[in-house]
Amino acid sequence: MGLEAQPDISCGGDDGLALAAELNRLHPDLRIVALTAALDPVDIARAARAGACAPLPKSGSLAEVLHALRTARVGRLLLQPGMVLDLVALNRRRSGERCPPAPRGPVLTAREQQVLELLGKGLDVNAIAKRLGIRLSTCRGSVQNVLAKLDAHTQLEAVVAASSLRRLLRRDEGAEARCGCA
Repeated sequence: MGLEAQPDISCGGDDGLALAAELNRLHPDLRIVALTAALDPVDIARAARAGACAPLPKSGSLAEVLHALRTARVGRLLLQPGMVLDLVALNRRRSGERCPPAPRGPVLTAREQQVLELLGKGLDVNAIAKRLGIRLSTCRGSVQNVLAKLDAHTQLEAVVAASSLRRLLRRDEGAEARCGCA
């Protein structure tokens, strides 16, 4: 197990990431957790290049810092959930890449996706309505929307079509906003 260091990305007039890079050069097995007041995608990328295993905001909880100290590993980058999307968006902006094209075919709403997933598990409309806490008529409407969007005539046909098209994993949650493109 290596040493642990916690330089701030910005140490007053000094650059904590320059210190992190130097420490990483001198002690390759050192696990570095970089803390900063304002963690933006540029800082995350700089921290990774400097050898930090886990860039974290100072505003994070003690539990998050302790988790990073316990789980950070040399050669790996431990990121908080939203950071990955921020890095992807930064990379796309830098490379001039636009958002990926909208997926072909129908896109299901979150509710339609839930209904389809439960149909795929063999539940009927009554059981789905009960499980989701919605009215039976609302559930039937969602099933009809799924059938129409997947051009299916039966619920089984919709599940098979969705499965073969990998629709069970796709949701309409504003992909353009998530990837950081406009």
